[in-house]
Amino acid sequence: MFVLWSGLPMMDIAWSRCLIGGVVLAIFCYQQGLFKFERAHLKEVMLTIFSGIFLVLNWVLLFESFKYASITIGNVSYYLQPIFLVILGIFCFKEKVVFSKWVLIFLSFIGVILTTGLLFNHAGSAHGIIQPNERHLLIGVSCAVLAGILYALVTIIAKPIRHIPSPMVTLIQLMTGAVLLLPWVSYKLLASIQWQAGFYLILMGIVHTALAYMLYYNGIKKVSVTTIAVLSHIDPVVAIGTDILFFHQHLDLLQITGILITLISSYLVIAMRSK
Repeated sequence: MFVLWSGLPMMDIAWSRCLIGGVVLAIFCYQQGLFKFERAHLKEVMLTIFSGIFLVLNWVLLFESFKYASITIGNVSYYLQPIFLVILGIFCFKEKVVFSKWVLIFLSFIGVILTTGLLFNHAGSAHGIIQPNERHLLIGVSCAVLAGILYALVTIIAKPIRHIPSPMVTLIQLMTGAVLLLPWVSYKLLASIQWQAGFYLILMGIVHTALAYMLYYNGIKKVSVTTIAVLSHIDPVVAIGTDILFFHQHLDLLQITGILITLISSYLVIAMRSK
C-alpha cells in the first residue's frame, strides 16, 4: 500500500528501505552490544550477505508486480513461494512431507492460478496475441513468482545461521542491499520528494523492514520450513483486504474461489500438523 502511495521508482524504494532500516538496526544493535558476536563464523556472514542480495532483488521484483498487475494478484502469485520453500526444505534439510500435504499444497497452487486469472483471461485476445493489458498482467505475475523463488532461497539460506543474532542478520542484509542498489538510485528525485512520500519511506524502513525482519528471522530458527511456508499464506489475506479497501480492487467469482482454495488448503495443512 505504501509502496504504491509513495509514487517512487521501485529501486529508490528498495534502497530507502535498506538505508533507513539499516540505520535503525545499527543503533539498536550498538545499544544492545550485538556487534560483539565472536562465535559467528565467516561462513555464516557470507550466507547472510548472499541472502541480502536475494532479499533486495525479491523486493524490487515484488514491487514491480504491484505496478504491472495489482496488490492482490502480485501477492497471491508471490505466495507460490511456500511451494518452492517446501521443495527446498526437502532437499536441504531432509524434511518429510506426507502425501496428503502435497495434495493440499497442490490445491494451494491451483488457487493461485485461479486468482491471477491468466488461464481464463483471453476474452480480449485476438489470434493468440496477448493484448497490452494481458501482457502487463503476465509481466506482473512473472515478477511476483520470481520474487517468491528468491524469498524462498532467502529463508533457506538464513535458517542455518545460528551464531549471528537476528537483528545483526537483518542489518547485514540491509547494508548489502544498500550497496547493491546504490548505482540505480535517483538521488535528485529522493531529494525533492514531498513529505507524504518521505513519511511512507520512513514507515517502510522502520516498521516493515527493521522490525518485521527481526521478528521473522527470530521465528524461522524455531520452526520447520514447512510451517513457515504454511503460515506465510497469512500475508495474502492482508494484501487482498488492503487492495479491496484502499484501491477498490474488484474480484470476480473465479478469483474469490481461487483465494478460498488457497487459504482453506493452507489452514488444513496447519490443522494436520497440530494433530
